[in-house]
Amino acid sequence: MFFLPVDIWMKGYLTMGIVMLVQTCVALTKTVRDNHESGRLVNRIEDAKAERLLMEVSKAA
Repeated sequence: MFFLPVDIWMKGYLTMGIVMLVQTCVALTKTVRDNHESGRLVNRIEDAKAERLLMEVSKAA
């Protein structure tokens, strides 16, 4: 596994740290992606509202 001249409990501790680091990176990546996608959805909704408003204004003119 690791080529460190240390005891097995130290290797286990380091392995747990690495696993938790990877898990945290995955969770952070998902959170950033979800925030970005929700922002895109809000922008699409706002664009649709603006488009509808422009259509109503052009019909009234």
